[in-house]
Amino acid sequence: MDNKGMQYHPQPPQPPPYGVGYSQAHSAIYVQPTMYSVPVQMVVMPPHTAHIPDFMCWSIANIFFGGIILGLISLALSSTTRSYKRSGDAGSAKGWAIATGPNR
Repeated sequence: MDNKGMQYHPQPPQPPPYGVGYSQAHSAIYVQPTMYSVPVQMVVMPPHTAHIPDFMCWSIANIFFGGIILGLISLALSSTTRSYKRSGDAGSAKGWAIATGPNR
């Protein structure tokens, strides 16, 4: 069998000594990090609806601890309360807040 194209190395090649030729053998590429700005949308609640609780955190906890069906129902009620609060409809927000969480 002819092995003209293959070279035989009885031992693997030795790495260069410490500090000699290391920077040429392992060159590093440095990349400038790119910064992106994300647009932020502020949601301002009308002052007359800001005090109405929507119990959103409580509703999310109900999904995990109270059952998936009842948790999803309470999440829908909390979402409805929050949308009425954002639109400024205090009467509807109070009505849905009573249906969502404990009465005060």
